[in-house]
Amino acid sequence: MACFLIRGGQRETVMRCVYGVWLLLVAIVAAEAAEPLLVMSVEPAPDWEAHFQRSGDWIGADGNYAIRVAPDRVLWFFSDTLLGRIEAGRRVDSRMINNSIGVQTDTPTGPRLEFYHGADDARKPVALFRPDTPTHWYWLLGGTIVEGRVHLFLWEFQKSTEPGVFGFQNVGVTHTIIENPLELPTQWKVSRQPLPFTEITEERRTLFGSAVMKHEGLVYIYGTRETPQVKLSPRQMLLARVPEQTIHDHATWEFRTESSWSTDVHRAVPLVSGIAAEYSVHHQTPENQFLVISHGDLLSPQIVARTADHPWGPWTAPRDLWKCPEPASRKGYFAYAGKAHPEISTDGELLITYAVNSFQFADLFQDATLYWPRFVRVKLVPTK
Repeated sequence: MACFLIRGGQRETVMRCVYGVWLLLVAIVAAEAAEPLLVMSVEPAPDWEAHFQRSGDWIGADGNYAIRVAPDRVLWFFSDTLLGRIEAGRRVDSRMINNSIGVQTDTPTGPRLEFYHGADDARKPVALFRPDTPTHWYWLLGGTIVEGRVHLFLWEFQKSTEPGVFGFQNVGVTHTIIENPLELPTQWKVSRQPLPFTEITEERRTLFGSAVMKHEGLVYIYGTRETPQVKLSPRQMLLARVPEQTIHDHATWEFRTESSWSTDVHRAVPLVSGIAAEYSVHHQTPENQFLVISHGDLLSPQIVARTADHPWGPWTAPRDLWKCPEPASRKGYFAYAGKAHPEISTDGELLITYAVNSFQFADLFQDATLYWPRFVRVKLVPTK
């Protein structure tokens, strides 16, 4: 490759330009050493969506995190959940609770799902996980299973002065341990402790638990950093790691810095800019690369993929995978919470879920398809 300078009809090779271009290419390769995800096709997965399109009791939710806890069992962790009935495409006699659980049992004929929530003293449905402060609530984020126990990160919220469907604000993160995840959710033994690395101030908001990944004896806990005072500022990815055996001991956590790891969370540096609050990170085994799946920041309808050779990056630029069609189908609809599910994907594919909501809360009851988890199947190019 060469750059040429035209002078008086004569072509003069400028070797300094060649050298400069070579250095630039080396820099680009060094910054984005990982290969991009090779995709054959991306299309809806109605076979999976059908398992979540119920007409009674549990009739929709968002969040859609999942953890495989046994060879034949997957736990689904949902945030806002609608309970009631569906008639003629509308939700009737319905109410919303702030979280629920799905138990997926794999059978020879396909997955079978059952859904669970809590109950108050009057036996009315309530969220399964509830903070001590009655006016607060939990949304369920990422987690993993270590030595038979599920470690789950719950983000705690309260109402804010913001009008509309975004009238809430973070108040904390709780590290929850489920001691007996193979039992029914209503029989779980649960312990909770605040995550001390949470920072919620007017200047900065730091939250961990957006995604969780086990790899080679370590647990990687991904999070986000925001600058609330800067309007429309991009959300950034942060990363912590801890040995599996000491995940419960927060003193053993380390945070990714510019070139190493530190026990000081304030030294953590952003690894990606423009990430959603909910996303997934996993090791794509055949390709031997790490993969981030998320929506673009600020309610983008686009689900994107980033790859890296290490859990901390460097991450490639985002590649568009799927543009959620629902926001274009009706004014006020938006898509969010895109994430991958390797725990239910088969060889050569990757299943992705996302949620669809509306800026008008009443739409959740007028259109029963809202809050039904959407599934997308990504067919991958076979590895050699």
